[in-house]
Amino acid sequence: MMIVLILIYIQQTQTSSSQQVNPEQIIQLQTRLATSEERIRQMSSQFQTQFDTIQIFIGVIIQYLPPPTAAVAQTIFQ
Repeated sequence: MMIVLILIYIQQTQTSSSQQVNPEQIIQLQTRLATSEERIRQMSSQFQTQFDTIQIFIGVIIQYLPPPTAAVAQTIFQ
């Protein structure tokens, strides 16, 4: 998303050298970029929470898994 916004900005500024850059458009792009960055941070946090939950779950059930499966699970989550 961020790359798309940057490309749009570049296209708009390079379309014509005589064309003025609209400050309002720049502000809108900055706002959209900030929103996208915040959404990425939230998604990253959610992913980490889910991953931690899976690790806890595996830690609880690992004692009941067959030894080869338990070994693989331990290798994956180390």
